[in-house]
Amino acid sequence: MISSLDVLSGGRVVVGVGAGWNAPEFEAYGRWEGAGVRVERTGEALELLRRMEELG
Repeated sequence: MISSLDVLSGGRVVVGVGAGWNAPEFEAYGRWEGAGVRVERTGEALELLRRMEELG
């Protein structure tokens, strides 16, 4: 979806990514973990996004 939006907008998409800081908001999507775990998982997600970009 991000790639499609980037194409449609002429390359103006900016993706914001965070590791979560608000526990109640974060728990709406998953289990709240310590900062180290959240940051590590965020790094993994960013790596997957980079790999998908290479494929697209």
